[in-house]
Amino acid sequence: MSAADLHGPRTYRFVHLGCPKNLVDAEKAAGGLDAAGWREAAGGEEADLVVVTTCAFIEPAVEESVDEILRAAADKRPGQKLAVVGCLVSREGERLGPLLPEIDLFLDVAGFERLAEEAAALFGLVPPTPPPAGARRLFTPPHIAYLKIAEGCSNRCSYCLIPSIRGDLVCRPRREIVDEAARLASAGAREIVVIAQDTSAWREGTRGLADLLEEIAAAAPGAWLRLMYLHPAHLDAAEFARLVEGGVILPYLDIPVQHAADRVLRGMRRGYGRIELDRIFGRLREIDGLVLRTTVMTGFPGETAGDFRDLLDFLERILFDHVGVFVYSPEEGTTASGRKVSRRVALSRRDAVVELQMEISHERLARLEGRRLRVLVDEACRPEERPESSVTAIGRYAGQAYEIDGVTWLSGTLPAPGAVVEARVERAEAYDLFARIVRDFR
Repeated sequence: MSAADLHGPRTYRFVHLGCPKNLVDAEKAAGGLDAAGWREAAGGEEADLVVVTTCAFIEPAVEESVDEILRAAADKRPGQKLAVVGCLVSREGERLGPLLPEIDLFLDVAGFERLAEEAAALFGLVPPTPPPAGARRLFTPPHIAYLKIAEGCSNRCSYCLIPSIRGDLVCRPRREIVDEAARLASAGAREIVVIAQDTSAWREGTRGLADLLEEIAAAAPGAWLRLMYLHPAHLDAAEFARLVEGGVILPYLDIPVQHAADRVLRGMRRGYGRIELDRIFGRLREIDGLVLRTTVMTGFPGETAGDFRDLLDFLERILFDHVGVFVYSPEEGTTASGRKVSRRVALSRRDAVVELQMEISHERLARLEGRRLRVLVDEACRPEERPESSVTAIGRYAGQAYEIDGVTWLSGTLPAPGAVVEARVERAEAYDLFARIVRDFR
């Protein structure tokens, strides 16, 4: 018996916070609700159940999650139920209940799977039957889907709470992953983004990530395969060069290095040093057209001016196309130690990285001016969003990840979302491209 059998259709609305890995959990939880007869509401005010999915990796994420919970609680109408799910609950545990009495249901990371069952209990409904395999409601546009291949992390970096929140690395079975990729492609996914907390650590027996990717590509022919969150300590540069050059995956790799100074990397317990980084990126930079993204951190305890100079030198030498930069956040339960770097200095160093990378990103994109690129169209461009009157759509070429990097503003014809077009780049800015469509492949 479903949610609709006793009281008419019940409705839900997710308020999502956090990374794509968290989003996949929310999508599967929503799929479980759908299978139980629930329906997605157009807005939070119309929903019987509002679900806030939370992030708690660092203190700013905790603050953002709490602010969103308080907003949802303030908007709560009579009879509406409010659930808080995910990393914040795993991190804070029983401390949340007394602090947030307006919340009707708390579920930790593992509780995503039980949401439909717990929601039925909240509303006095008959417990639902288990959802079918692969039940999932995409919260991305239908032509984009994330494919999570593992859960948790076993690296134990000294600044990171992920192992305590998500547990040690557990790899999903190969067959299950490949079957899901095939379902996503059949449902219209033109881009499949392969993710995990530590994507490059996936293994099943003697098979590693490269073997898995080849099977995914075969199961989802024609789909763009993008890789995110590749830990350098588990990355075989030659193997990934083969995958890129063979067209198995997009020429785009996201490899968070966090720093480049040996002393800082040892303090972070990253499992590699500058020599290993030089070897990895030296090989990858031999690949024509490869786009590289990384993440770095400023203000880690003990980071000296010399260490920071090493980081800048590294960024100037490797010439990453995209760089995310964060200021170190001391988190209860982590083991990072060393002389504290002042917040002012850490912020100043972050700003210096941003300034340097803006120049590098612009120079990298400017090399594309005059070239023809294949662009995946994400959405039609509303008049008020247009930086130029001739722009008709927003898309991304292979070197731009969805909602993370810049975009390609398209002019010319009006293609449908999910279409792949060929466009000639007319101008590059710091993070975005402007291009005119010359051919539509739909």
